[in-house]
Amino acid sequence: MRLLLALLGVVMIVIGFPLFWTPIPIGLVLIVVGLTLLVGNSVMAQNAMRGFRARNRALDRRLQETGARAPAWVRAVLDKTQPQDTGNP
Repeated sequence: MRLLLALLGVVMIVIGFPLFWTPIPIGLVLIVVGLTLLVGNSVMAQNAMRGFRARNRALDRRLQETGARAPAWVRAVLDKTQPQDTGNP
C-alpha cells in the first residue's frame, strides 16, 4: 500500500509540472498533494526533504508556520521532515 501511495505521489508530481503554467494553476495543488503522499510514504523522500529544509531555513520557517495551521495529517508529514538541530546557525 505504501508503494502504491508513493507511486501515486510521483504520478501527481509529474502531471502537476506541466499543469503548473495553466491559467488556473491546478498543477500547484497536484504537486503539493503529490509531495505530501511521497514524503508520507517514503523514508528516502523524508530524508531528502529533511536535508532540503535544513539547507533552506526560510522555507523551513514557512513550513513550520503552515504546519501550525494545517490539518493533523499535514502536520504529521511536516513533523517527519523536521530538520535535526545541529547547533550551527
